[in-house]
Amino acid sequence: MARKINRKKSQLNAKLRYKVKQRLSFTNCSDLRLDMDQPSSSTANPGIPQSSDAQKTCEVSEIVGIPVLNLETIVVDDGIKQPVVFEQPEVSEDATEWIEVTGKKSKSPQTSTQASGSILRFTAEDVADEVKYWDTVVVCYVLGSNPPWELLEGFVKKLWGVYKFDKISFLPNGVFLVRFPNKECQSLVLQQGFPMCDNKPLIVKPWTEDCSLCKEKVQFVPIWLRLCGLPLMFWGKTCLEKLAGLLGKFLKRDGATEDKTRLGYARLLVEVKIGQNFPDKLMFQDEKGQDITILVEYE
Repeated sequence: MARKINRKKSQLNAKLRYKVKQRLSFTNCSDLRLDMDQPSSSTANPGIPQSSDAQKTCEVSEIVGIPVLNLETIVVDDGIKQPVVFEQPEVSEDATEWIEVTGKKSKSPQTSTQASGSILRFTAEDVADEVKYWDTVVVCYVLGSNPPWELLEGFVKKLWGVYKFDKISFLPNGVFLVRFPNKECQSLVLQQGFPMCDNKPLIVKPWTEDCSLCKEKVQFVPIWLRLCGLPLMFWGKTCLEKLAGLLGKFLKRDGATEDKTRLGYARLLVEVKIGQNFPDKLMFQDEKGQDITILVEYE
């Protein structure tokens, strides 16, 4: 009923505004024609009433002929007068929430949280399969560089392809994981030390359940290097330690170098500082003072 009354009221108000606007526009046009046809006020006929002599005698609504709207009662379609009752329109729950938000009176959002005091705890059985899967993995990254994945994949295939690794997984921070078929292959790879990738050491470490998959701050790393063209009189441990001292700290020599069964190069494990210069040649003098130059290859 209230909606019907409000609609009736709106229709009447619209009609009233339209008629007032129409009558006022007509009156203005008549006055304009009158002003154009009549002479100026200085020569006006004194017998003709002027607009300045007009007096307000009634309301505009009375001139137009529209009855004054009674806001207390209104006649509905069935002819019965009903009192006008203005009611607050119903507001949906969604609109109420929007009003509360815009009015900065919103309640705290309702989010699902864990029950108080409950902590999820996995068992060893839950993670056993994944631990077994990652147990033969080595964690690798190149110190001081983030080579493209395509380059690293080709480097690993060339370096460890003989061990028949089955997967390389890359992380966004430059760390990558290489999974081998068994623990024996993983152990052989770790025994090789830290190979060089683009003249930068490749850090290699076994995966463990608590190992970090981030690049660690390392200052010194052991690397394998080869002294090519070294005369036989310098293959003794004392001479090799001095030669390794030109690059870093001598750690050990491999079995073939120690047994002198492979004489093409002497292979040494040397601890070097990250970011140092890695020359491709070493120069020294023999016991007679003659200059000798040998080549250095980094694995």
